[in-house]
Amino acid sequence: MEVCTYLFGRRVTYNLATLIAQNLVVEDQLHSSDLIAVFAAEEERAKHAARLYRQGLAPRVLTTGEVMAKGIELFCHKRVTDAELMAKMLADDGVPKGAVIVIPRGTSTLEEGEAIKAFMKTHGYRSLIAVSSPYHMRRVRATLSHFFQGTAVVVQYSPAQDADFDASQWWRHEKSLIHVTNEYLKLAYYHIALFSNSPRGTLQIQYDLKAVDSQSCKRNEFTSCDAIAVGKTLREAGEEHGS
Repeated sequence: MEVCTYLFGRRVTYNLATLIAQNLVVEDQLHSSDLIAVFAAEEERAKHAARLYRQGLAPRVLTTGEVMAKGIELFCHKRVTDAELMAKMLADDGVPKGAVIVIPRGTSTLEEGEAIKAFMKTHGYRSLIAVSSPYHMRRVRATLSHFFQGTAVVVQYSPAQDADFDASQWWRHEKSLIHVTNEYLKLAYYHIALFSNSPRGTLQIQYDLKAVDSQSCKRNEFTSCDAIAVGKTLREAGEEHGS
């Protein structure tokens, strides 16, 4: 699909299909921040967050997600949430355990965003780098913009690399096609059904995050599977966060 227009007398051709996918990708020029928040639950997201931490862009990394990683439970005989799984991946990629804050809350992007807001408000954090997959970033931005509207919190966005997402030919690859179509459907739902009703949306979720820090979230700790094996296990088991 192509759209032609004229710019300063020259014919310019745009690939409309490519623009549809590229519109989902949000990326900022990054500056130092108080916190890196990585949305559950993909290995590439954890690796990217670890890379940003090693670059010195933030002293702490926050993980969220309360969905149980069934692949880990099946193959490693451990009950592990997405947040804990991401923390393990971060640790295996060189992020010190004391720098990782685990919040096993949230079964969707909206709920994870609300958990991030509650934690930052409780502990006085004022800036954030949000990490997720490239196709997921516009919904992440819409969600965090919704929750931090009217506050002084500064949010930057940094997409992870994703081998399964090709913005230039997404309609030719099944996974990319699913990602793009799902994201536009979910974006529409978020804006129409959630963001338009109340300052907090229709989901009224309250978390007690006052005691949450890097030392208090120790439940379901596991060491028997390394991060690469964990990611492979999840893919082989067909586990997808999808929200």
